[in-house]
Amino acid sequence: MRFLLTSLLSACLLLPGISLANDQLVILLDASNSMWGELDGQHKISIARNRLSTLLKDAPEQYDIGLMAYGNRRKSDCHDINTLATPGELPKDQLLHQALGIMPKGRSPLGAALQQAAKLGNHILLISDGNESCDADPCAISQQLKTDNPDLRVDILAFQDKPAHTLECITANTGGALLSANETQAWEQMASKLHTAASTPASNKPPATGNTPGTLKLSAGASNQPGNLMASFLIYDNDEHHIASYTAQTEVTHSIAPGTYRVDMLWGELKQSHTFDVTPGQTIQYHFDLGPMGQIKLQSRHGDGQPAEANFTLYTDDEHYFASQLLKHEVSETIPVGTYRITASFEGQTQEARMDVKAAATTKHLFQFK
Repeated sequence: MRFLLTSLLSACLLLPGISLANDQLVILLDASNSMWGELDGQHKISIARNRLSTLLKDAPEQYDIGLMAYGNRRKSDCHDINTLATPGELPKDQLLHQALGIMPKGRSPLGAALQQAAKLGNHILLISDGNESCDADPCAISQQLKTDNPDLRVDILAFQDKPAHTLECITANTGGALLSANETQAWEQMASKLHTAASTPASNKPPATGNTPGTLKLSAGASNQPGNLMASFLIYDNDEHHIASYTAQTEVTHSIAPGTYRVDMLWGELKQSHTFDVTPGQTIQYHFDLGPMGQIKLQSRHGDGQPAEANFTLYTDDEHYFASQLLKHEVSETIPVGTYRITASFEGQTQEARMDVKAAATTKHLFQFK
């Protein structure tokens, strides 16, 4: 087992595709009260300490390792997240001393802990027995962290017979490995694969395996204008299960397991859908084309010419609601070409206007209230 753990650490740090500043690793330990539970007759926290002991004793000297824990100081505190050492702050023997003193006490703020760990390094090794207990969504958080930092990777050592969906989701989103602490054969197979990957020159690396995640890179914009527009993206699997949502993003990068997926793009009241077949290690870039667009500029004024904070509502030519802006005296919007009915309301007064929006042109209108 000692050889397996050594191989795991070395391989996790050297797997292809991981970019680590100064070879930094953050070990994140779940010290919630549930870690006093037993696995194969041993307390999970005892197994975790043993794993940490071996990892730290055998870690190559060139790696800077940090240590964090959550739930180890207070019983019912969702802010109980502790950085015991930043990567490279302490020598390995002092890190081990810190690790052996960790005692489970409290709750499991897993999502928030991942956010803090991601600030310390691109590579996180999470040792956990399962789910969030502080109302966060670790699955969504890991998606956003991966979007913000494509180099991020979270590997997990799970203390469950069947790893929780949350843990599976985190590794799928970040391209990490998920190992069960009580499956010796699985450990041997995974360690062997990782050790081979770590020792193989980059030019001779084998192709991606069937479980290697792919990547979706999504954006949306006008066909006649450069750049992307803010849109929302909803991802569903082939069985119509919701996988992920991104709101008001100009670009989305989502790591995902191989398979068939549908993405719904929402921009205002417009919706477009596209189906993707993701293969192992594949990166798919897709740009949703919203068609040609123009711009409108709306202003509202008092009779004396001073700005009036009005509510604006836009309807399409066939009277479908399109968008609204509240309490504005000036509005500038990029919208698809076409004819629109626009209402402006101010202190009980309502005015209407019809505007023809043309491609790459700006159409203006001034609403003047008594």
